Amino acid sequence: MAKSFNKKLNNHFLFPLILIFVVALFLYFLFLGKYPVGFHSQEALLGYRGKLLSEILTDETGRKLPLVFTSFEGYQWPISSYLVAVSVKLFGLKEWVVRLPFAVFGFFGLLSFYFICRNLFSKNKELCFWATLVFAISPWQVFLSRTTSSSALLFNLFLLFFWLFLVLRKRKKIKIIMIIAVIMFLLVISWSFFYFQTPGAKENLLSGHLGFFTNPTIINSINQMRGESLQGGSPFLGRLFYNKSFYLIELGAQFLDHLNPRLYFIAGDSNSLHGLSNFGPILFIFLPFFLAGFWFLFQKNELSRRKWLFLIWFLLGVIPSVLSYPSPNQEKLIFVFPVLAILTGYSLARFKSIFRYLVILFLLFNISVVFYDAIYREPFRAQDKWQYGVRDLVELIRNKEANFDKIFYSDAYSPDLGPQLLFYLDYPSEQFKEKGLFYYRWLSMFDNITIGQSDTWAVNPSENPLFVIAPMEERIINNYRILGEDNKPSDKVCYKITDKILNLKGETIYLVAEKISDNCLLEQPKESSK
Repeated sequence: MAKSFNKKLNNHFLFPLILIFVVALFLYFLFLGKYPVGFHSQEALLGYRGKLLSEILTDETGRKLPLVFTSFEGYQWPISSYLVAVSVKLFGLKEWVVRLPFAVFGFFGLLSFYFICRNLFSKNKELCFWATLVFAISPWQVFLSRTTSSSALLFNLFLLFFWLFLVLRKRKKIKIIMIIAVIMFLLVISWSFFYFQTPGAKENLLSGHLGFFTNPTIINSINQMRGESLQGGSPFLGRLFYNKSFYLIELGAQFLDHLNPRLYFIAGDSNSLHGLSNFGPILFIFLPFFLAGFWFLFQKNELSRRKWLFLIWFLLGVIPSVLSYPSPNQEKLIFVFPVLAILTGYSLARFKSIFRYLVILFLLFNISVVFYDAIYREPFRAQDKWQYGVRDLVELIRNKEANFDKIFYSDAYSPDLGPQLLFYLDYPSEQFKEKGLFYYRWLSMFDNITIGQSDTWAVNPSENPLFVIAPMEERIINNYRILGEDNKPSDKVCYKITDKILNLKGETIYLVAEKISDNCLLEQPKESSK
């Protein structure tokens, strides 16, 4: 009788569970190269680095298979770069190919989460079903799995290893656990050694991961209070108390910000690089069930037996975000997601079936609202941060470049345009190596292309240049005037706008200007002639 009941229960959850995973595949992989809209320069750098690693075994700085990589935003973990290298080797240099490994591990993370839940709550399949549903369809995991987020990749790897640990512990494979732990410890120590040997590593650690301690607001407030102590004749007490006490107070305030459910279910951090800017990382419909689950955590039930595990997990999980600047940081906060999903899933599993149908109805409505906004409205809000339009620009210039001696690109719209040009041009690896090209947080010139530093752009009279500028930089080409009969600059400019690149709102983000006369002279602005 009991076996028959368990079989029916298994069949009852099997099909919906498979459906969850199928929907997750759809959400994580479909149109991977188009959503999020645009292709950020750091994604382009990761992709082109993958091309170099897979073809000539060096990175963009010429180092052979390094363990530490650099970028415009600081140093990067090696895992992302080598996974992308494999992906590019298999499928070529495309936007969706660069994001593919992260989507794959996002799905693996979902599977790992389900099995972790089944391991912790082996007798409560309903809890794990609902928790997996929360985990699979919430914007948090979906969005970050579609980006090249190193935090999300590390999070999904953590879930994989945690699941492996639970399986080995259950099978009493203690020796294997110890061997894996030692190997991972040695890998972390080795990477840390190489990391701190690189120039500026400590500064990068502070700015990229411990930004709280470099927060200018806190530093300015401390300096002001120390100045007041100095005027009051007690500089030692000012240094002793204000430094430590003010940091502790601000740290406590930032930690309390992470206890607000509004952050997780309504607002998020509003950074379109970390998630949907108009919604929280978890669907709003789950908020009351999370609150109920939190209450259940302190009652006598199977959930409360894991109370300390979840509380410690949450407290440790918020640390990367608490220590960031700005904070909260939704991307780094993802480590707490499993705790929130399990608490939410537990309360959903406690409600009666009739009530669940009503929940599913509201859930479908919530999903439809978020999905519609993500597809049709979020691209308009996020396009600037994701640097939409660079691909269209490169495709336009590619058809023209053979006609020009020099091409000047503005970096006003994309501060680190170099990797995007290399990526979209699919610049040959061997050529990159033979010409001695070098990228270390910045690339200003290669071939006949000059990037940024518009105040240094120089054109000889015999040259035929092409200017790619932002609308606010139109003065650059207006300074080139056609010489009159008296051999002096006239009022007519030498260049005309021939093409424009528009964003999704129809606004101009790039202007393309071509030369219309060989009889040109750069007229210096009056300010520079004094």
